[in-house]
Amino acid sequence: MDIKFSKIDALKELVTEKITERLEQINLIPEISVRSNTAINEVKNQIQKEEIKEDKKEKEYEEIKLNFEVEEEKKEYSEATKKEEKKKERQESRIKKMTAIGVVLKTYIIAENEDGMYVIDQHAAAERINYEKILKKMKENVKKIDLLVPIKIELKQDEMILVKEKFPLLEEYGFEVEDFGFNTIVIRTHPAWIKDEFSDEIVRKLVDIIISKEEFSLDQFIWRMSATTACRMSVMAGDYISKEEQDWILENIRYCENPFTCPHGRPTI
Repeated sequence: MDIKFSKIDALKELVTEKITERLEQINLIPEISVRSNTAINEVKNQIQKEEIKEDKKEKEYEEIKLNFEVEEEKKEYSEATKKEEKKKERQESRIKKMTAIGVVLKTYIIAENEDGMYVIDQHAAAERINYEKILKKMKENVKKIDLLVPIKIELKQDEMILVKEKFPLLEEYGFEVEDFGFNTIVIRTHPAWIKDEFSDEIVRKLVDIIISKEEFSLDQFIWRMSATTACRMSVMAGDYISKEEQDWILENIRYCENPFTCPHGRPTI
């Protein structure tokens, strides 16, 4: 069934009018109260304060970031400097890096690198390494270690006279020596680079050097003291050495000033 309106235009106008009246009755847009100039200024000031705070925060963040970067640069520079100084301390290696293959007869380390095979006397090589380290330490400020049990040595009268003359020299190198009654001396300290287990043997050997009939010279004394100490502190032929000890010898012998002989002239490699 169809419904037809005779006055369609009049109907449209009526519907539009009624909808408009109803919409006007409903408050779709809330009423806005206009604030006074004072209120508006307060709002503006508050907004400006917030903007200033935000600017300060941004600047603080930027400053912190800059300081952080500077500290990083300093740290990197400091680490680079330390590495460079460490590199300078160790002179250029005389031998290319070697790899340990094994030990023969508890005496010789067999090693290799791109240049070939090496047979290394474990005692002579360790002696050379320790000798150069001791020489270097002797030139530095000497650190002393007190002996738990002082070492007493009895001497002949003529030997006592020779040793007493060298008290100042021994003290200069870290040995505190005293006259202990009739033809006896007592040693109360030794330099830190001497291991405690070798202290008695090394001290007695040094006294033997002083009282030997050879003409005494300071250079000869320093050489013999370093060589004697290095010999006593090094692994011996016939000693079992671990893989770590083999690697230590192979790495350190490369940087010695003279890696090819021990202090007494025997070949190391």
